[in-house]
Amino acid sequence: MRRYAELVVPEPDRSAAGERFLNVLLASAVTGLLAAVVFAVGWYRAATAGVRLEELSVEERQQLVEEVRETLPGVYVDAWFEPRIGYTFQPGAPVELPYDTFVADELGYRNRGVDKPPGTFRVVFVGDSWTFGHGVEAEDSFPAAFERLARRHAAGVEVEAWTLALSGYNAVNQIAALWFFAEKLAPDAVVFCPSTNDNDSSYSVLPEGSLTRLGKLADELGDRHHVSYRHIGVDSYRYRQRWRTVFELYRDAETRLDDHGIPSMFFYVAHWPDAVVHHFAAEAGLRSPYLVNPEPLRTGGWIGPEHGHGTPAANRVYGRIVYQGLARWLGWPQLPPAGDASDVELYRRPPPGDWQTATAAILGVYTERFIDESFEPPQATDKQCAGPMSCKTGRIGRASTVLVRRRRGAERLAIELARVPGAHYLYPLDVSVSIPSPSGGTGVRTTVPAAGGVHGVAIEIPSDVPPGTALDVVFEADRATAAGEGKVASSVLVRSIRQL
Repeated sequence: MRRYAELVVPEPDRSAAGERFLNVLLASAVTGLLAAVVFAVGWYRAATAGVRLEELSVEERQQLVEEVRETLPGVYVDAWFEPRIGYTFQPGAPVELPYDTFVADELGYRNRGVDKPPGTFRVVFVGDSWTFGHGVEAEDSFPAAFERLARRHAAGVEVEAWTLALSGYNAVNQIAALWFFAEKLAPDAVVFCPSTNDNDSSYSVLPEGSLTRLGKLADELGDRHHVSYRHIGVDSYRYRQRWRTVFELYRDAETRLDDHGIPSMFFYVAHWPDAVVHHFAAEAGLRSPYLVNPEPLRTGGWIGPEHGHGTPAANRVYGRIVYQGLARWLGWPQLPPAGDASDVELYRRPPPGDWQTATAAILGVYTERFIDESFEPPQATDKQCAGPMSCKTGRIGRASTVLVRRRRGAERLAIELARVPGAHYLYPLDVSVSIPSPSGGTGVRTTVPAAGGVHGVAIEIPSDVPPGTALDVVFEADRATAAGEGKVASSVLVRSIRQL
């Protein structure tokens, strides 16, 4: 492992099961096909079956998707009543996951009934897959572990945990769900549980009930296409802006809860470095107390290798951490110190420190490791792609973003584009290329001709993007085609991006 202060960058899982799981995830990023399969269920089943998708042809992959759809029907429904929620389980319907079988509650989540018994103190947990308990049964999730502790130790208080979370939710989905269902749930306290990918785009529900991010020309956080960062973090302007937007949503949420006399707390679960939390919390002006999942509890044996989330043992510790934090905040009896990583500080406000510089250094480690100074398929890794595209071929959808680490002294990018084979009706095609930055960024518009070889385009690098950080190179085509990839949209091939 590579370490930077409190930061741990894990090496890839090289076990046989890990290889299979990574192969499936890679193939879904490259082809866009498995995004249509039941979220996580299809990936898990395909991974454990030993399928090496990168060895299959496009036709074979499409056939595999259809087979998986037939045997694993989707379990999600569109939240048409409040689109910002995105989706829920089918309310009242049985749900079968690889790790749990249950009946969804009347709101479409994994809980008991909505009605709150008289005298109950209900704590609503708002989050994503980590809060839902991806990979473990409901009773092994950390909200359930918290509830057991609270019922034993919060004398005179009948505590109930209610989990308003689903795998794949981002911050917009989570907060929208909280406000839409607040009257029914009547929370007495709210615990926000941000994960390190909650600034990704939300999913959409396909007709058969599975999830996809494909086909979205804009997302909830201001980008022109769906965004999914395929690493823990990167130091780019858009990445930071998306987190700023998320933390503004959290600030507004805690203010609204304060107005109704409902206390709130944050538990930064998953892989948050403390310094990054302090930076964004201070920048947004959050006032609620918060806890940060300690580094020892988000690595090694605490994480399930088959699903990448906390094990049952880890969730029990997370539940203890949350109980101790709420006990300090609400005045409940505290547990004696455990003398281990579960003794986590409850921050009433960000501690003194230059957290902006520390965050830049931490994100810089990820940027240096995962983001190259050029983009040249097929050598490029999927870590450089933040939108709907194949990093191995350079084929983008209607719009996408490529991340390139800025080299010191570079003033412009030289980009080579090519036509999608067999897409004769698509060209000539107008394509916009832009690089956003704090000052507004730069942009050019070009036309990929109907004939000829590789088409070149140059764009100035904004002067306010520091060397060593990542450039967000955004491509937007006027239209796209299904040529070459079934129904998956294609517009152009990005042959190379070089700095001059």
